[in-house]
Amino acid sequence: MVRRKNKHAAGGWGRLLLLLTAASCAGIVSCRRAGITAASFERWFVGADGGCSRELLHATAPDVDSVVGALRRKSPSGTRHVILHDTAGHDYTVGFRTPASIRYDTAYPCVIYLHGGTGCMRTDKGDSAFLMLDMLSDSMELFLASPSANRQTPWWSPVGLSRILQTLRYMTVHYPINREKVFCAGVSDGATGCWAAANTIAAPFAGFIAVSGFGGILPETGCELHPENLMQRPIYNVNAGNDRLYPIATVNRFLDAMERAGVRVGRKIYPDEEHGFDYRLKEAGTLCALIREWSLPRYDHVHWNASSAYPATIDHCIAADRAEGAMSYTIHGFCRNDTFFLRTSGLSRLRMYFEAGDHCMQKAVVTLNDHKRRRYKPVSSTLEMKLILMKQRCFPVSADGLFFSISL
Repeated sequence: MVRRKNKHAAGGWGRLLLLLTAASCAGIVSCRRAGITAASFERWFVGADGGCSRELLHATAPDVDSVVGALRRKSPSGTRHVILHDTAGHDYTVGFRTPASIRYDTAYPCVIYLHGGTGCMRTDKGDSAFLMLDMLSDSMELFLASPSANRQTPWWSPVGLSRILQTLRYMTVHYPINREKVFCAGVSDGATGCWAAANTIAAPFAGFIAVSGFGGILPETGCELHPENLMQRPIYNVNAGNDRLYPIATVNRFLDAMERAGVRVGRKIYPDEEHGFDYRLKEAGTLCALIREWSLPRYDHVHWNASSAYPATIDHCIAADRAEGAMSYTIHGFCRNDTFFLRTSGLSRLRMYFEAGDHCMQKAVVTLNDHKRRRYKPVSSTLEMKLILMKQRCFPVSADGLFFSISL
């Protein structure tokens, strides 16, 4: 009797154990399906491919916060370099330096530095190029990072501009960087690259610092300058009076034209210096002051011109779907009282995001292209849309504002 009872009991417990084990295994499979690993998130966020994997779309906002925290805790401090893979399938080196001691309850400024001399075929010039601005570390705690460019991929090319964004995403996913305090700086070809970046990918940056370069050469490379784009951020432009590569008279004519068009250009000339940045110690105080002063602006408008060949990061814009056959597009939108007036060309759909405090979009009355007045309701902020916004902003932080999808 006892043995039979124990046998049945053992069989009952055994069946229960099997059921519990099966449920546990199903839970593990479910968690794996719904979760996300730090490696897969980094691969997507930093990588050139913009598509969200199934694993990402089954994740949750806490999952994202958790993997970003894990990546940051494992990221070493000091002087480092990594190899990244760009949108054209080419490897290039990114060098960077962190503050000596990183506090993860603090957010630090970051400067993406663009080196000069892109006429060679090297892929590693960014390995230590950030040292050009190393003097800033004597006065403030900040991150410095420098990607690489070359003759095949200059800064002002579509792929070169994508490398700038990719480098920023690498830094923000691995380190505690202040989203309000990201800057792009460059010398010589790198300064021309700064003008190209301000013209095409301004949204993540608080300002641009261009030394010994010439933005006026960009139209000759196929990168058309748009003053409406350039006026979105401040540009500090420094040149030397004895620069034989870019004569100061030519540079001043270009800067005068930009100022007349409304671009916010601060300029300085060192009359006795030559091409390069040998006088950088004299500029250290000014550059530190600009980093402290400039912050990412908050706009209630958007004005942008974009070409299909170039990447574009635009304030308030998550994604812009071009109309069939359109090679370029324009977006002009501004708030007046409770109405957002929007005029576009070359687009079939526009997905936009507004901070929760942007009052004009609370009612979301949109006057479209001067004649169609519609009332839009915010669409559900799915994780997919938040992920797209993260990558567009170059910061892996979930946003809780208002998302709109506008068919044109």
